[in-house]
Amino acid sequence: MLKSIKSKGGIQIYIFFYFLLGVTLMILLYFVARYYVNAEIQILKDGSDFANLAVYKDVNREVLGSTGDIVFLDSDTLNVYNTFKTYLSDNLKLDNSLSPINDGFIKDVVTINDIRIYSVNNGLTTEYAFDSDINNFLKIKDSVSGIVFTPNNKKVESTSIYSKITVKVQIFFEMYGVVDIPIVSYTDAINIF
Repeated sequence: MLKSIKSKGGIQIYIFFYFLLGVTLMILLYFVARYYVNAEIQILKDGSDFANLAVYKDVNREVLGSTGDIVFLDSDTLNVYNTFKTYLSDNLKLDNSLSPINDGFIKDVVTINDIRIYSVNNGLTTEYAFDSDINNFLKIKDSVSGIVFTPNNKKVESTSIYSKITVKVQIFFEMYGVVDIPIVSYTDAINIF
């Protein structure tokens, strides 16, 4: 009788050990999945940030050469969308229609929701927004510098670019299906870091 009680206690220890092992593995899997998803999102954010930075190649060169100011004028906005789209495609490995080239974690066409240019010159901030109907930027408003905010509530202090894209991604081994991830980027020409 004493021997059977010891063996029942041994079984309880084995059951507890396997239960504890299972819980530990689930917690470990959670942290690995979280790291993996955060790494994917950071890749998308970096690609969008670098596409924003590439847009600065389209600044007005005459003003830059004469005063050193980074400014977009109405005529300078003609190529901004194509520059952004080209660099975004290269950074995220997309084709010209913003569809993924290979079978990575991006699963569908990337959507460019919004691109805005904030051009600060002589105490005046001019806001341009991309209009997909005419495939060009429209001047939204001129405001006194220092009182303009981006859609994500960042104060505009110098010439800067705001963009918002939506990316459909497959999260962690198809456990959660395809999810829309909004990526917002704001790059300031003066205060990059």
